[in-house]
Amino acid sequence: VEEEIAKVLREIEDAEMKRQKVIEQLEIILDDPSTNKVSKGKAAHELAQMRNQDTLDQQKRKLTQQALLRKQEKVTRLSKEARASKERALRPYLKEKEEADEALRLVIEKQEAH
Repeated sequence: VEEEIAKVLREIEDAEMKRQKVIEQLEIILDDPSTNKVSKGKAAHELAQMRNQDTLDQQKRKLTQQALLRKQEKVTRLSKEARASKERALRPYLKEKEEADEALRLVIEKQEAH
């Protein structure tokens, strides 16, 4: 799951960098006084479309990231529950082991005393 989250974050960063480069190119066209009106109009239209499309892409990426985060939280919760269950299951055996270790220690002490 962590790999999926990292992949989504890389995709978001890559898309943002590409988007920023295109916006910069379109703004250069719009700011260039030597650019004709048709090219400026086309650049302005593309820029407006990119800004609208970007909102949809951001929403999709955000929803994907939220879904992955929920999935990660579920996995973490299940892992904690499994660990607690394991510890509860081992508790009686660990107590018996401690008692056996203590009995062995007493036997060894008794033998060393004789």
